[in-house]
Amino acid sequence: MKSEENKRKQKEEIERARRQFLANGGRVRHVDPADAGPLQDVKPRKQRLKMFA
Repeated sequence: MKSEENKRKQKEEIERARRQFLANGGRVRHVDPADAGPLQDVKPRKQRLKMFA
């Protein structure tokens, strides 16, 4: 039961991220200021965004 809930939450999270990504014009460089860390954070983020590209 719990894993069902987690899967659904994860799906929603991914959907939200994909929409945000597309809203940004699909540019990897632009990061929402809210979750922009130091610049060396860009590389792992690039990898994460690959699944939306």
